[in-house]
Amino acid sequence: MSSNGDSPHTQQISNAKQALTAYERASLLDPDNTPHPQDPDYLRDVLSALLCDLEHLATVHGVDFAQAVATGHRIHADEVAAARIYEVGDQVQIRLIPNRRGTVIEIDEAHGESLYLVKVPGLPYLHQERAVSLEPAPPFPPVEGVDPPVTTAVQAEAALVEAAAHMRPGSPMYSKYQGQTNRLLEALSDWSGTRPNELLQDLSSKISRRGAELERPARPTGNPARLAARDFPLDITEGFPADPTSPAAPSRPQRHQDAAHPPERGPSA
Repeated sequence: MSSNGDSPHTQQISNAKQALTAYERASLLDPDNTPHPQDPDYLRDVLSALLCDLEHLATVHGVDFAQAVATGHRIHADEVAAARIYEVGDQVQIRLIPNRRGTVIEIDEAHGESLYLVKVPGLPYLHQERAVSLEPAPPFPPVEGVDPPVTTAVQAEAALVEAAAHMRPGSPMYSKYQGQTNRLLEALSDWSGTRPNELLQDLSSKISRRGAELERPARPTGNPARLAARDFPLDITEGFPADPTSPAAPSRPQRHQDAAHPPERGPSA
């Protein structure tokens, strides 16, 4: 039998190995000359023989063998799912709703186990799920005509907001952004399992805010002093002009002192 490796299900694998080893010893005529126990083909053959004999046993005791196998398969899937660890940003799907997909946006570990908060595009609420209820989602599909390309649902939502906000009637770019909006809506709807109208309603406030930003006049850029001078009502490049409403200041006589001709003085007392 092969090694358990790094599987998180070490105990289950150990139990199965013991049962299979006991079956090998009981069923093989020459157990000392068996093929290499780590050979996948040999392991498959032994498992098939064991399942065949187990079905005979189930039939004798009136047990629905197919139902027992299906239940075992479901338990196995639950154990595999429960052992997975997700991170913020991972794309997942709800196992009981296979077409319901979203992105892990937060992990709550306050209750002794990890609870994953999943945002599904188009839904106004969050799914709070344990790992056993989740499984990895398929990758987000490429969307034609969107630049830069989107590879996740979060990126697709941001691109959808930008495209929808640019859809202004009468704009020469209207058709371009309308096409992008429709393609992004279709891709998000197919991937997440929500309807296009739910997506638009969920993103309506973001689209409105982005549209308002685009309608604001662009703020001028450049040197702050030059921008201030440009908006000033007068040309201040030559200095500030005198206030015409204030009385003129009396001119002050200039004094010229000539060292060779000192000022005359009157007769001394």
